[in-house]
Amino acid sequence: MVELTTSFSEPADETELPEYRPLSPLAIISLLLGSLSAGVLVSNALWGFAVVGAVVSLVAIARLSREQGRIAGRTAAMVGLGLSLFFTAYSPAKEQGRKWLLTRDSLPVANEWFEALADGKVELAHQLTREPSNRNSMDYELLKGYYANNLDETHKLDEYASTEPVKSLLALGRNRQVQFIRTARVEKERFHDRLIAKFKVTPKNSKGSAQTANATGTFFVNIAMKRTLYPGNKRGKWHIENVGMTNN
Repeated sequence: MVELTTSFSEPADETELPEYRPLSPLAIISLLLGSLSAGVLVSNALWGFAVVGAVVSLVAIARLSREQGRIAGRTAAMVGLGLSLFFTAYSPAKEQGRKWLLTRDSLPVANEWFEALADGKVELAHQLTREPSNRNSMDYELLKGYYANNLDETHKLDEYASTEPVKSLLALGRNRQVQFIRTARVEKERFHDRLIAKFKVTPKNSKGSAQTANATGTFFVNIAMKRTLYPGNKRGKWHIENVGMTNN
């Protein structure tokens, strides 16, 4: 008779279950804030989510480092930090880019205004203060006739020519140098864009070259310009809303 025996042996390799690690609440919050910071794509008012998200993410990562692996969530915190930092930088970069584009598009109007006054063509400069759709003409000969035959417009033109800095620029003619300094402010509305550009005007000396920056007679001109957006014209059209004169 054959005797049957049954034996049981332990597996060669015993599989260990992974140890449970609690998830860091701060890591989850940082990931949520990082996701919400994408709202700056819609409105700059939501930029605060990106800043707060970056701070919370850094705090979460610091705490997780101290726990030495006992708490999970480092990946979530790192993703949240990356999103928050990206959108923290996105909003200012977007504004600076928009400011640069608006400045580039508006400067030709400001330069045209300075050139008109340098040539003594105050009529052209006056027309640039009106929206393009309300201008009579930009042909100088036609404008001279228009103002000459319209007493009300002549009165407005004389008043305009007597205000600063128009009066000083007319007196200087081309005996001056105009330098763009910076764009002081940019504002956006639904159908309009506004900005204020600052220029330095330096009279030329007897040799025809510009005087030093602190020379007597140097002044600054602030030009407030407005762009109106029309249907079918994405770039819009600019006009000068107001001008001011300062000594610094």
